Amino acid sequence: MKAVVIHEHGGLECLRVEDVQDSKPRKGEPILEVRSAALNHLDIWVRKGRPGLQLAMPHVLGSDAVGVVIETGPNTHGIKVGDEVILNPGLSCGCCEYRRKGEQSECVSFGIVGMTRPGTFAERVAVPFYNLWLKSKYLNTDLFPEAHT
Repeated sequence: MKAVVIHEHGGLECLRVEDVQDSKPRKGEPILEVRSAALNHLDIWVRKGRPGLQLAMPHVLGSDAVGVVIETGPNTHGIKVGDEVILNPGLSCGCCEYRRKGEQSECVSFGIVGMTRPGTFAERVAVPFYNLWLKSKYLNTDLFPEAHT
């Protein structure tokens, strides 16, 4: 699959569009076909490098995305193939008291898609099912019909 990757930290000259291996989902992780990804300031910080940040290179950037679920595995509760979803990039263990209280950024294993694991500047990405929010059926797409042709 195609993805935007870096092989080292630095400026815009570090960005490359390359073929990379498809995301390998773990238990509880559907595969999201990325339809749109947004540039988050975190993506710039990751590209430039932050003290203490250790990345496996090449690294796929990108934190924010919307798309369609194209594959599910075991324990992807409430998510099915064909679902249109929005990604919440904040990662946690999924089961601690902070996650249950909606305070996942306090989890000791907190991370962010695109920083602590491969990101959304790719054709497909594997993410935990609890990081996907179903697109509202009430979203009015008639406002921008050209975007849906």
